[in-house]
Amino acid sequence: MDKEWERIQQRVFTNWVNSHLRKRNLKVENLVTDLETGVLLIHLYEIISDETLGKFYPNPSSKFHKIANLSTVVDKINSFVSSVGIKVQFSAEQIIGHDARSILGMIWVLIHKFEIQDISEEELSARDGLLLWCKKKTAGYNNVKVTNFSDSWQDGLAFCALIHAHRPDLIDFDSLNKEDKIKNLQLAFDIAEKELDIPQLLDAEDMIKYRPDEKNVMTYVAYYWKRFAGARKAEQSAKKIAKISKRERELRDMEHDYERRATAFKAWTEDAIRSLQDTSFDHFGNSLSKTLEKDVAFRDFRDVQKPPHAVERIDLEILLTNIRNKQKTEGLPVYKPPQELATAALAEHWDSLNDHQDVYDKALREHLSLMKRLELLLNRFRSRGKKIHDWQSGKSNTYLNEDLSKLDTISALQAKIKTHETFEDNLETVGKSLAITKNVGDDLIKYKHEAAPEVESTIQTLDQNQQTIKQKGEEKAVALQDALKRLEEIIANCLEFARLSEQVNMFFDDVELALSEPIKANSVKEVEAAADHINNIDRDLNGQLDNVNKLADLTQKIQNAGYSAQIYTDNTYEGLAQKYNDAASQIDARKSELDLEKQRQRGNEELLSTFANDAANYKKYTTEQQKEFNQVGAGSPEEQVAALTSKSEGVIAESDRLYENLNNHIAGLEQAQVLEQSDVTQQELTMLHDNLNRTINKNIENLQQVILSQKSTNLSADQIKDFQETFKYFDKDRDGKLNKLDFKAACNSLGEDVPEAELERAFQTYDKNRSGTINFEEFLEYMSQVSKDSGGYEDVLGAFRQIANGNAYVTEQDLRSSVDKQEVDYLLSKMPKVEGGYDYEAYLKSVYNK
Repeated sequence: MDKEWERIQQRVFTNWVNSHLRKRNLKVENLVTDLETGVLLIHLYEIISDETLGKFYPNPSSKFHKIANLSTVVDKINSFVSSVGIKVQFSAEQIIGHDARSILGMIWVLIHKFEIQDISEEELSARDGLLLWCKKKTAGYNNVKVTNFSDSWQDGLAFCALIHAHRPDLIDFDSLNKEDKIKNLQLAFDIAEKELDIPQLLDAEDMIKYRPDEKNVMTYVAYYWKRFAGARKAEQSAKKIAKISKRERELRDMEHDYERRATAFKAWTEDAIRSLQDTSFDHFGNSLSKTLEKDVAFRDFRDVQKPPHAVERIDLEILLTNIRNKQKTEGLPVYKPPQELATAALAEHWDSLNDHQDVYDKALREHLSLMKRLELLLNRFRSRGKKIHDWQSGKSNTYLNEDLSKLDTISALQAKIKTHETFEDNLETVGKSLAITKNVGDDLIKYKHEAAPEVESTIQTLDQNQQTIKQKGEEKAVALQDALKRLEEIIANCLEFARLSEQVNMFFDDVELALSEPIKANSVKEVEAAADHINNIDRDLNGQLDNVNKLADLTQKIQNAGYSAQIYTDNTYEGLAQKYNDAASQIDARKSELDLEKQRQRGNEELLSTFANDAANYKKYTTEQQKEFNQVGAGSPEEQVAALTSKSEGVIAESDRLYENLNNHIAGLEQAQVLEQSDVTQQELTMLHDNLNRTINKNIENLQQVILSQKSTNLSADQIKDFQETFKYFDKDRDGKLNKLDFKAACNSLGEDVPEAELERAFQTYDKNRSGTINFEEFLEYMSQVSKDSGGYEDVLGAFRQIANGNAYVTEQDLRSSVDKQEVDYLLSKMPKVEGGYDYEAYLKSVYNK
């Protein structure tokens, strides 16, 4: 045996022995030699065991007397050793023979039985239980990490942390220096001895110079456990106070969270409503591109920005229901938010937002339809305007600038006069076309389309050109008439053909242009408008039949006279007749297309109407169901869960059926390519469906949490987690069970002293299947019972009184010595301050509405 180790252990064990012998004014100087008479050993055993060993030789004068004394007490020690399965036996001869190793081993047995056995009856469990208790009590302290009973204690900080954890008033832990080991150790030893009545068994210098012996440290630390385990009742009171504080603080935090989020939700809906109030023409823009930008922004609001706030509205209803359920379960006054933040007020804001959205959506769609129509008119205006402008430019640059002096024959003049008459007819025809074109442009100007300035400028230019050409034409006519003497009938006929054929040809060009435009309609009304336009064209076409027949007659007359009708024009009767037939066929085809389109639009409108009605009914259904599921029900939480679960099956099934039916509608609308015409989106329906499921599931989950909390009575989530970690720590074989020794050690590590009688009673009560083990649920039930504290007014009032030492007020020091800092800070901010401290009774009356 290492002599230095033996010296240190002998000193520690000697200190331990003397800490008990001093009760009878006895003392040992040398543990190895002073026990040989058996007298001091008998006194020691009687003191620590509260058991009388009977008569002995108080002043033994012979070896026989010494052996008799020693045998009496050694037999007791050996009996304990055998009972726990240790094969080593001690003898009187070893003590008389000053066998240091055996004597130290025997003293350790006594220490283990009467000091550490209270923690557990088996050394392994005792060590683990005491070690786990130390770990928990010192967790979170800087530079402290307890992993063993040896070098984890060398710098003294672990001892100081143990003291500070229970008596923060005795040590300023934050001022300690990890490197000043001697000072830390001696500080802990001195305070423990003077303030806590814990004998100084260890030597600071030995702790630093040599690796500490686990038995020595464990013997000393066991005093701490026993000393602080006695403060259990005060801890329970502190837990009650901390619990009511935490519960009150958490409920207030939840109320503040509700009001903060409800305020934000209300502000968002008000901003959103303001953004949807302007449905004016200027707001949507005077072009298709600008209107499409508003449409994209609106879709972003409807499909991206709005859905998260719909979820937030549901979450706020669930949060308020959860707060009220918790308060109802705890017997506290039920929270009523400010009227403007109540769920009914938020629902009104939401409904108002939906109403504004519907109005805005309708106005936007009408404006978008108008801009699409104006875009078609703009294309038509530009096409007609270009044709007119090209004709005007051509006539201005060529015909009206001809040199008439070169016309020196009657035939040439006659021809030119007829040409001019044709020009004048063409000018009139162009004028009519210009009037039609101006009518097209009037709508663009009327609705302030962004191209309106261009249209006005174009009309002004065409009007000026037309006036100029007319004036020049009149001047040219006067000049020709002055030179004209005679006209030939044939020339007149040719000119008439040219005039009439140009008029008819331009008409057919207009018809072709009108029929070349694709059918673009989003409603039956728009199809009927297009059909009216085609009917007008058809009527005008029938009106041209006389002109075509007249051209046939003119052609025949001119040919009979030996001339060609194409002297002044490239148009032929055959070509114009073919154009007439083609136009008639195209009009018939277009009418058929419009009839089919009208049928399709009627079907689409029926699809949209049915879908809108079903969607509105589904929205009403989900809203009503959410209100019902958010109501605080009657009866116990179990009865409420059963009622909600039973009801939810039918509600969810009906919701799924309606939702699937709406999705089938959407598929039909997509197939018909009219889904974008609906003011209800799939995202909105999915939001309604998911929010209903979320409301049902959340409310059932919240009630189930209340039930679990009630089953665990007073246990918080943190306590349950702590108990679970402790259970796993002592479940060495990972079979999910603890035997008696491990169960006792687990309880002790949590600061619960379990006497032998209590251990047997616990196993009789909680070991349901009499397996000799306790599973986690049984362990949790036991700890729940042990830790049980009522959260009622009277019980918490009693806890405050105990912490306050019976005073009518509690001081800050009273609270900080027992309750967590966060809870103390909260309590001090809420309790009325009075002379000497804080009025806890007034605070509790406000909490419990007394």
